[in-house]
Amino acid sequence: MARARVPLLVVALLVTASLGHAMAQRAAAACATPPSTAEALDRAGVAFVGTVTGVADGGYTATFDVEEIWKGPNLADPSTVFGGSASVEDSRSWEAGQRYLVFPSVDSDGNLVDNGCSATTAYRPAFEALRPAGAHAPQGPPTSGLPGDPPFAAIFLVIIAFGTLGAYSVWRTGRMRE
Repeated sequence: MARARVPLLVVALLVTASLGHAMAQRAAAACATPPSTAEALDRAGVAFVGTVTGVADGGYTATFDVEEIWKGPNLADPSTVFGGSASVEDSRSWEAGQRYLVFPSVDSDGNLVDNGCSATTAYRPAFEALRPAGAHAPQGPPTSGLPGDPPFAAIFLVIIAFGTLGAYSVWRTGRMRE
């Protein structure tokens, strides 16, 4: 009985290893060809041109001097972009002093993140032809959210204000009846 389980266990391990290898190859193939810069700009929620002024975490985290925002919310200047780590296969590393056209995503904590599968690339003069008419330098403090997102903070404040006003009215009406 024990002898029958050993080959079954070996077969199960081989199948699992094969599936894992196939999935890893599929994931690598999925980002083997990033979109063209023009396609990436059309699809991007955030895009900016900036120069790396400092790197950390072995080159996987970059501080950018944001020169121009091509798409998305106003960004802080400087801005930090997290590119992963040495242990993550599709991580992006940065080179200090290099100018980039960056297509980061925004994580749930509001951090800018990028990886080797995005269209982020060293800036080339040919990109001037793709520069949107609304491109602009960073202006004041960063804005929250992407364009088109509802202004949750403002909505929340309005709800609080009306709730407070309503509670005060009920309290005052109750005092008048006394």
